[in-house]
Amino acid sequence: MGVGQRGGRVAEVVQGVQQANTYGGIYTWDDVAAMKAYQGGKIFQGLQANPHMIDVTVRDFSVLAGPTKVTRGGY
Repeated sequence: MGVGQRGGRVAEVVQGVQQANTYGGIYTWDDVAAMKAYQGGKIFQGLQANPHMIDVTVRDFSVLAGPTKVTRGGY
């Protein structure tokens, strides 16, 4: 699979402030199992092991069904 073709990933948004060399992303997954499989994979593990990557953090959030429905989200 290519970088854009990860099993179970529904969407990815890459964010950054180039001047501060600070980057991040928001990933949407089919389910928790798909997210955990990605976190256990080579790309994610390599990212965490890279000495040039500083302060790598991950936060998991659940979909809030009520507010998402009000804003006509896909859930």
